[in-house]
Formats: sequence, C-alpha cells, structure tokens
Amino acid sequence: MASDRCCRSGRLERTPSGGLFQQASKGTSLATRAYQGNGWQNASWVLQADLDRDFYQDLIVRDKGDGKLYRSYLNHSSGEFEWMQISSVWGGYKSYAVPGDMTGDARPDLVAVDADGSVYLYPGKGNGQFYGKVKVVDKAWKNVKIFGHGDLPGDGRADLLVRNSSGVLYLYRGTQVEKTPFAARIQARTGFNFTSYVSNGDVTGDGIADIITRDSAGKLWLYPGTNKASSSLFGSRIALGSGFNQYNLLF
Repeated sequence: MASDRCCRSGRLERTPSGGLFQQASKGTSLATRAYQGNGWQNASWVLQADLDRDFYQDLIVRDKGDGKLYRSYLNHSSGEFEWMQISSVWGGYKSYAVPGDMTGDARPDLVAVDADGSVYLYPGKGNGQFYGKVKVVDKAWKNVKIFGHGDLPGDGRADLLVRNSSGVLYLYRGTQVEKTPFAARIQARTGFNFTSYVSNGDVTGDGIADIITRDSAGKLWLYPGTNKASSSLFGSRIALGSGFNQYNLLF
C-alpha cells in the first residue's frame, strides 16, 4: 500500500474483480483515484484503524474464504506493509467498527454485532491484537449497522454510530468504561439509508470526525461533523461524486 495510508482521511475502494484503489481527501472533494494493486476479492469487509498507534492506518480484513481476521500494517524496519493473523473465528458477526478507545486505556478497540443482536467489545492490546470479548449489549441491536471513528460530540471520547433497520441513526457517546461503554443514545438523523458507510475520522481537516456515505444511485456524500450531540450532529451534506457503484466495497 502507498504511504498515504498514514493520512487521517484516506479512503479505499475495491472492484468486484479485486482491484484496489485509493482516493485521498482534499477537504470537501476527492483526489483522482490511485491504483494500489489487485487480489482483494476475498475480503468480505475491511476497516481502517491505527491499531498499533504508529500514526499509520492499518487495515483490518476479514477473509471470506477461511473466515479469519487479518491485519495489514507498516513494518518500520523494512518500510513495507506486512500481514498478520488476528483471529480465526469471525464469520458470525454482522457489523463491525473500530471507533477508537472505548475503555479508557488509550488503545483502539473493536466492536462487533452478532446475528442475534448481541454486541461484543474486543479491547485492543495496542499492538494490533485484541483481548477476549466482553458482551456489552444483550440481543438488543439486531439488524443494525454500526460505524464511526473518533470523537463526534467533542467530549474527547470515541463514539459509535448505530443505524437501525428503519433508517434511524443514533449517536452512542463513549463512556470509556469497558462493561458499559455507551451512554444513552441520541437520535441524530432519520431516513439514513445508504449502501455504504465509511468512517475513517476527520475528512475535512477541521479536527472533527466526519462520515462518507454512498446512496443506491452510486453517489458519494460527505457528512461533515459539527461536534453537536443532537440532530445537528452533521452539517449539510456535500456531494463528492458519482459512479461509485462500480465498487463493491468502500472503506
């Protein structure tokens, strides 16, 4: 992968044939896509996050062939990106996110939603791996989509966004308490139905976490964060382009 992976706002996209492309953010627009390689067709989902806190984005990849979870990271000795296996059992989860530090130890954590609606927190070790899972929600989040990366309301804590099956988007502010990592939900939007959600942090460069969505027509939209824990969580959306249905995975 190119060195631009260190940047806070980089986004990647994959074609059905496995071709990988990168588009860097220019604030409220995107740079021309850059080809990164092929062979990515076996990834069922991918997240970007700096798991080892080296200021370079890692890729967390679930392989649909063997069901295992892998991490691509920068080896600072060789200057090359390398692979390591994180876990061997990841087929049952329906939605995933790495919001940031949810436990208060300054290490990025992973959140996963099971098929029955239970939610598990995997505390990060700070070296690209995770400790054992902790159940934090019992069967109450069935058919939701989770995403989010960074501090959304401006309180200095990582948060999570949850969209339910009716298209209602909720903000769950982080508490940094391992067994109860989320505060009471706040409704942020309605009608929030998209085919893809990308949350890699600050896209615009103002220090506030943003999200990017793709609609059913293949148009890409930027929702700039406002640091307001309310229905004004995001400012007016900004069009980033069209034709993105040519990709079957955005991250």
